Amino acid sequence: KAQRNSSTYGSTLVAPGGFPCFEALLLTVLPLWFGCGFWGCGCFELLEGECEGCCGGGGFAGRGFGGVGAFEELGAFAVAFFARPVGAAVFGHFGDRIGRKKMFALSLFLMAFPTLLIGLLPSYAMFGMAAPLLFLLCRVLQGLSVGGEVPGAWIFCSEHVRRDRVGLACGLLMSGLCTGILLGALSAKYLMGNLDAESLRSWGWRMPFIAGGVFGLISVYLRRYLHETPVFEALRAKRAADSRLPLSVVLKHHRGAIVVSLLATWVFSGIFVLYFLYTPTFLQSQFHYEAKAVFTNNSWSILGLIIGSTVAGWVADRIGGGKAYALGSIAMLVVTGAFYFALTSGSSAVWPLYIAGGFLIGAAGMVAMNAGATAAPATPYALAAG
Repeated sequence: KAQRNSSTYGSTLVAPGGFPCFEALLLTVLPLWFGCGFWGCGCFELLEGECEGCCGGGGFAGRGFGGVGAFEELGAFAVAFFARPVGAAVFGHFGDRIGRKKMFALSLFLMAFPTLLIGLLPSYAMFGMAAPLLFLLCRVLQGLSVGGEVPGAWIFCSEHVRRDRVGLACGLLMSGLCTGILLGALSAKYLMGNLDAESLRSWGWRMPFIAGGVFGLISVYLRRYLHETPVFEALRAKRAADSRLPLSVVLKHHRGAIVVSLLATWVFSGIFVLYFLYTPTFLQSQFHYEAKAVFTNNSWSILGLIIGSTVAGWVADRIGGGKAYALGSIAMLVVTGAFYFALTSGSSAVWPLYIAGGFLIGAAGMVAMNAGATAAPATPYALAAG
């Protein structure tokens, strides 16, 4: 059985055979690669521009970027975001009550299965209004699951590794998530570049969803081999005897940590959406950059985000999360500000600044994501999820 060093929060888990327990890290990163990121960015790129097959042109997808269709597409994208806080609260509550491992597996299943189902949905012509309604239901389930999956991964990993390696572990998790976004975007670009418009609309758009769903379900199976976290096991008896709601405990005893976690996460989420999702469209529509150049440099910037997340995690373990976040945020503001200024001045430094900005957003964002996992001793799952 796994052994735990109870002298430190997060502690050290040693798997059978005496090897450090990287199983939790690896089996967390891989699902995030092929689950969250795979459908989150790349698949929506298909929906935005080409996907008439999902709802047959009669629902909210497949009308391009003009008029009502654009708002319908953004609405389909946004519905999952609105569901995330609800999923975070639900998964956080039961993660504190019945265990991280069980809820971790359930959150991935509720992310993988709807993703696969989207790829198999009949068109509007075949299924009528049931097609867009089922699509929206799948998006809601995806949002609920991400609300539990991402913070669950942070907590699961941080409770498995030593206190002085929490930053690096969370940095690798962040890199895994961003790698999924990059793979999703590249897969969408590959399909759009190698399939004609009719093939893409009829069946090609389904491929990333099906692949992401299959990989996710495989990862659900792999998670059965994970151990429950040492921190939860140590507190199991105490939690069983405590009738209070985990959320009430968090609100009463960890209000400061909640504020820090929420503010840091809001900053990163806002910057991420603006920089990696909105700015590419802005560059094409307002500054008339070629789509190919925008996509290429956006991919390089996401690669910078991946590297920056891991580097920031390592730095946070060395100098502390607060200092790492402050330094990363200041550098991010300077570089991203220079990037947007370079756009207006027509500078040739636009793309190098855009890529460097991606690296620094990764640096600041990783520490923000890590805030919930390290803000207070024995931080409840519900705190990070909120």
